[in-house]
Formats: sequence, structure tokens, C-alpha cells
Amino acid sequence: MLWAGWALVSLGWALAPFIRTRHYFEGPVSSGAGSVLILAGLAGTFWAHASMGDAWRIGVRREEKTPLITGGPYRFIRHPLYSFQWVILLGVFLLEPSLVTLFILFFHRLLVAFKMKDEEQHMGSLHGPLYKEYTARTGALLPKFKRA
Repeated sequence: MLWAGWALVSLGWALAPFIRTRHYFEGPVSSGAGSVLILAGLAGTFWAHASMGDAWRIGVRREEKTPLITGGPYRFIRHPLYSFQWVILLGVFLLEPSLVTLFILFFHRLLVAFKMKDEEQHMGSLHGPLYKEYTARTGALLPKFKRA
């Protein structure tokens, strides 16, 4: 079911410019901000992929023991690929503001919640106390800030 959800997000994202619904705001500021967010999200995605190197997988493969990646964006957050995907989708929403792109933005977040839970359980069982310490100092989708 999760893969069907991802397919729906991808399809909606690809078709969004062709599905004309009522636009709530448009203009150069929205377009410029959307473009910047998409480029930043893509750059972040490349950074996260490069940081993972050979450890990157599509989905959890329980039979494989992958290393715990803590460099690059993983130094600050545990799921930077999902965070950067959300930045890209937010940019798409700003470029093509509609109920369709707003739905895609929040549906993606819902799917990510399920996927993260599975990945966190797997990494916890794979790396034990090391992963627990890592989760204590990093945020899931946003950096964890220390309180003064």
C-alpha cells in the first residue's frame, strides 16, 4: 500500500501543472520562492545520496547490515532525503499553488511517517545503543536544537 501511495504522490507531482484548479496566490514572489526551494531540495537530495554512498537502499532490507551514516546532512537529521523531498514538493506547491499540490504535499508527509517508523525500528535493531544515542542528538526531519 505504501508503494501505491508513493506512486500517487509522484503521479500527482508530475501531473500538477496540467490539473488546473483554483489558484489562491500566484506571482513572481511565489514562483521565485518555489524555484529556489526546488533547487535547494534537489541539491540537498544529491548531498544526502552522496553522504550515504553504498549504504543507500530503496526500502529496508532486513537481511543486510548497513553502516550507520552520521555524516553530511545525517549529522543533523536522520531522514534528510524525506526532508528534502518535502522542500521540493513545497516548491512545487508555490510554483503551482492548488488544492492538488497542497494535497500532495501533506499526503507525502503522511507516507513518510509510516516509512520512517519502519526504518527507525530496523536501524534500532541493527545498531542498538549506537542508534539510540544518534536519535537522542538528531531530529527525525528537522535538526534538533538544544535548549538554553
